[in-house]
Amino acid sequence: MAANFAQAAEAYDKAAAGGEEGIDSPNPGSTGYVIITTAAIQGASTELSAFVAHKQSRGFNVQVITESTWRVSTGDTDANNIRAWLAGNYVTSDILYVLLIGNPHPGTGDVPMKMCISDHPTDYFYAELTADWDRDGDGIYGERGGDATAGDEVEKYFEVYTGRIPYYGNIADTDSILQKIIDYENEADVDWRRNVLLPMVPLDDSTPAYQLGEQIKHNFLEPEAIPSDRIYDKTYGVLPPPEYLRSEAYPATVWSRDMYGLVVWMTHGWSGGASGIISRGDVGNLDNSHPAATYQGSCSNSHPETTNNLGYELLKNGAIATIGATRLSWYYVGQANFTNTSSIGGLGYQYAKRLVERQSCGQAIYNTKEALSLWLKNYYVMMLYGDPSVVVFGPSPDFTVSPTDMFYQVGPYKGPFNSMSRSYTLQNNGSGPVDWTAVTTAGWLSIPPGGTIGPTGSVTVDALSGTEVYDLPVGRYCGGLTFTDTALGREHPRQAVLEIKPRQMVAYWKLDETSGRTASDSSGNGYHGALEGGFAFDTAAVLGPFGNALYFSHPNDVVNTGKTASEFDLANNAAKSITAWVHTRSFNNGGIYEMGRHSNGQDFSLRTRTTDNGWRVQYWGGAYDIDFSYTSKDRWVHFAHVYDGARARIYADSQLVVDEPRALNTTDRKTFKIGRWDDHHFEGIIDDVRIYNYPLDLDEVISIMGGGCAENPHPYDSEIDAPRCATLSWVPGVKAIYQDVYFGTSRNAVAGATTDSPEYRGRQTENSYVPTMAGNTQYFWRIDQVISLPPPPPPPPPMAGNSAEDTDSSWRIDEAASGASVIAGKVWTFTTGEGAGVITREVWTGIGGGNYVSDLTSHPSYPDSPSLREEITSFEGPVNWAENYGTRIHGFLKPSETGSYTFWIASDDYSELWLSSDTNPANQIKIAEVPGHTNSRQWGKYSSQQSSPVILTAGQAYYIKALHKEGGGGDNIAVAWQMEGVCKERQVISGSYLCPYDTDCPTPDPMTWAVQPHPTSSTSISMAATPASDQSGVEYYFTCVSGGGHDSGWQDSPTYEDTDLQSNKLYSYTVAARDKNPNQNTTAPSQASSARTVLDGDFEPDGDVDFDDYSWFALQWPGGGGAESAGEADLDGDNDIDLQDLAILFGNWLDTVEQPPPLPGEAGNPNPSDGATSIEVTALLSWTAGTGAASHDVYFGTSNPPAFRGNQTSTTYDPPGSMPYLTKHYWRIDSVNSTGKTPGIVWSFTTGPIPPPP
Repeated sequence: MAANFAQAAEAYDKAAAGGEEGIDSPNPGSTGYVIITTAAIQGASTELSAFVAHKQSRGFNVQVITESTWRVSTGDTDANNIRAWLAGNYVTSDILYVLLIGNPHPGTGDVPMKMCISDHPTDYFYAELTADWDRDGDGIYGERGGDATAGDEVEKYFEVYTGRIPYYGNIADTDSILQKIIDYENEADVDWRRNVLLPMVPLDDSTPAYQLGEQIKHNFLEPEAIPSDRIYDKTYGVLPPPEYLRSEAYPATVWSRDMYGLVVWMTHGWSGGASGIISRGDVGNLDNSHPAATYQGSCSNSHPETTNNLGYELLKNGAIATIGATRLSWYYVGQANFTNTSSIGGLGYQYAKRLVERQSCGQAIYNTKEALSLWLKNYYVMMLYGDPSVVVFGPSPDFTVSPTDMFYQVGPYKGPFNSMSRSYTLQNNGSGPVDWTAVTTAGWLSIPPGGTIGPTGSVTVDALSGTEVYDLPVGRYCGGLTFTDTALGREHPRQAVLEIKPRQMVAYWKLDETSGRTASDSSGNGYHGALEGGFAFDTAAVLGPFGNALYFSHPNDVVNTGKTASEFDLANNAAKSITAWVHTRSFNNGGIYEMGRHSNGQDFSLRTRTTDNGWRVQYWGGAYDIDFSYTSKDRWVHFAHVYDGARARIYADSQLVVDEPRALNTTDRKTFKIGRWDDHHFEGIIDDVRIYNYPLDLDEVISIMGGGCAENPHPYDSEIDAPRCATLSWVPGVKAIYQDVYFGTSRNAVAGATTDSPEYRGRQTENSYVPTMAGNTQYFWRIDQVISLPPPPPPPPPMAGNSAEDTDSSWRIDEAASGASVIAGKVWTFTTGEGAGVITREVWTGIGGGNYVSDLTSHPSYPDSPSLREEITSFEGPVNWAENYGTRIHGFLKPSETGSYTFWIASDDYSELWLSSDTNPANQIKIAEVPGHTNSRQWGKYSSQQSSPVILTAGQAYYIKALHKEGGGGDNIAVAWQMEGVCKERQVISGSYLCPYDTDCPTPDPMTWAVQPHPTSSTSISMAATPASDQSGVEYYFTCVSGGGHDSGWQDSPTYEDTDLQSNKLYSYTVAARDKNPNQNTTAPSQASSARTVLDGDFEPDGDVDFDDYSWFALQWPGGGGAESAGEADLDGDNDIDLQDLAILFGNWLDTVEQPPPLPGEAGNPNPSDGATSIEVTALLSWTAGTGAASHDVYFGTSNPPAFRGNQTSTTYDPPGSMPYLTKHYWRIDSVNSTGKTPGIVWSFTTGPIPPPP
């Protein structure tokens, strides 16, 4: 498709065409139908006579005219001969329709197209019969403008409607097409045609093409209650969203699986295909018994010299009539409105309009061309293959309901939402009254129950959303609305979806960099900005309110994020807030930021005006823009631009300076840029730019001005099915230095916790924390951020018996700003799911031979020796990773709900998906495969990509495996699932439901003691295991091996207290650990350790006999002022406190002194130092032993946590072999003695680059 229409300017005229303005269009009442063909075709066809009879039965006077009638001479003049015959007979024969059957080749065809303006084959030559197409006699037909030296040679006013059935030598194809037309027109049930497919592919970066689909849908289809399926590259913020994304659904496959009366597309193309939509190889999969009319907005789809051009291939199978281009077709770069233009998209819009109005295909295309401004090249090349008299859409059903698509509400938690109501038009198209009812299964909606509509009348019914939606948690909610014509009992269901998204910071550019040209997004969403126009932090970084800021001084200075409003999920009337610190040097119309489109209400920007301190909130258009003044020149001002879906507000230094009603529709034409509005650059300094997906209130604006509190929790607030091995993370406030982490299972406890509370988990500089969690448990958390520099208080020791599975859980982040010790963070919450959060990915590199899975599974290194083994957080591998490799992604699937699930696999190249009925891989069966290649997440290219439904049980683990082989070119692999009957959409399986394929036991193995068993009372003994490490999570089992005590059972806590024991009795214990992987890999038990319940003389009791006990005993001594009776101090039970009792006390005191030594101190002084870089790959690791350490457990590896490497007495460790270059390594040293182990902290370093050759 040609993009630069200016190249065709000499043959293009946007003004109305000249010519005979008084000539009437064909009379729709005419009955003449002429078939222009050859005697050979007529004689060979077995269906042409039946076709003629069929047309006659429909009221047409049909003539079959062959070359004996119209041919005067051969060659290119055949076209002239045919036109001459038509021109001489169209009035007398009352001709309305002309069907050309023959070879269309403009040079050698027997019923040729006419070649016009050098290289534009066309049948338009046979529709317009009154103009002189070579008036200047230069042999070039159809010229206009400067090339037509004797005046224009063509006009847009035509006399007949033409269509064509190409013939390339196979009469069986021709007969099949003729019979299909007969069947199509004789079909009694035509309701299936009331369905339209609208696949649109961007033509360039500024012409996304989806607007054509939206305008056809909303302007023509929905008013007629005709449903549609849209397939776009992105959602583009349209509401409701498109039914499919092209990355996940190949349009040709969607077409093949449903019945459509009309298919309209726009994309680039060639004779054999339409890019990203369909190629001739897909045509055979279409349903020829339910053929669609097509408008193919692509180049060369109907190239007449190519015998298997796409237009003709579709006419043979899958289409009843096709409009396609015989050569290049033309469009406007950046076009967004297709309603009244003769671009390739504009023609498609008007053609669809007329088909919906029940015009025939010939009428629709030629009436479209007559109604619009003449664009000569497009008019010539867009030709109809098929019968021009075919009508696609029949009369409307007696009862219709519009719109046909879902009622889609979306907004952040607590609102606002894009809409709180939707109106439905119920139309009675019949001659009698209609009774109707309406019900809804969407609990948040209400709708009138029913009524009666008079003949040819209509009623508007409103579905209303209740205020309870503001209190629903984050999630996707589904329901339905059903309208019923009670007389016929025919139901008209409509889907209702409520999508509540987390309230969060969408993007955050601190602009603190000191070098380079990338403005990093600190929100965690990856929306990094690029400094353009020679702009760089190296020369433009200056001091700002928070660290550095960016000085915009040159007309080309701009930060371009490359993201549009819909990519931020902020398009249309979505709520949004943008904040920034601004120091304005000059008022020159320059913008602080902009996104959207320069059309009424579609822009979203804040810019300066040309007078000092003058500002404009630019939405584009006099009824939308808002001007205000605020003293801001040469000083720092904090702006907050807030839109809640109905009102626009501006806060300047927390003062409300703008508060106006506005209905906005932010679109995608311009990406979000900082320091620019239109072509006007900002002159001044900008710092700390933030975007939020909800309207900020004043308190939040003030908080952001001061640096902000912790934001963007991960898992997000109120998330369900979070991985139980999740790493908690957040975006810290800009002023915070330290961060206090609180985590627990009670909202109130976390909200009120202090650094003395058990919920306190420590003070740190990192903005992430890894807790130990159970599955299916609610947690709460909070982060307090601290700016002062006191010594960080240590977290309290673990609480015995306080397992995470015992209660709910929570976390909180508090942040301290200047002048305050702490800013308390919000309390966030999430609930864990069944999965560990990761699945195992193994890769075998250097495998050539082909693209088949068997090339992987037959390789000598498979399955035991992969080149790479890692864990990934979803069932999806990287895209375009390498060449000639094979992948196995496998582990365990643990659904959270019992039900019927369908799976999909997509890959490039071949792949297979296997699922077991349990955890045993021996029971796996293949449930889906890709027998070729697909795009990333393209789920519908092959029917084999989709599994049959599989019943899965909540909490049950199932072994699952994907095998994938890549040869050359692009590569990808992903697995998705969807549960039947629930609201969740098909999605790539997340780590929330996955566990890795793990055969390794937790470390240490065997287990060791952190605190050996010791008495805590006369009837209890407490102990603690060394906290074990495993990627799948760990649980512990304490076993009483002698004495008759109690086992703990499997528990999350590494501490255990055995109670209800006998006094003064010896008990012995071991402890083991196992991971939470479905394989339940279990360590060997620790060495047995013994303890006796409370000794005689432990009066406190605290587990030992010490000076406190002696002091109490002394008080009981006769005359010591204690109790008069012997009581507890009578240790020998002779009813007297005497020297014998004192001897027992001292004996037990000595036993206490001989208790095991304390735990060792923590190892320190790592070499290489923590965080070091450019370390030699042969470096020797060393450390300083902790006090009292007898040996050291060494952990080392390239993943965190590092792998156990053994116990040793030495304080050095030599990694085996050479370490890989440019790789981050993690290591940890645990100090060990006879009492137990003291875990060390994880250190890291990064090796240096590969050295240059000598």
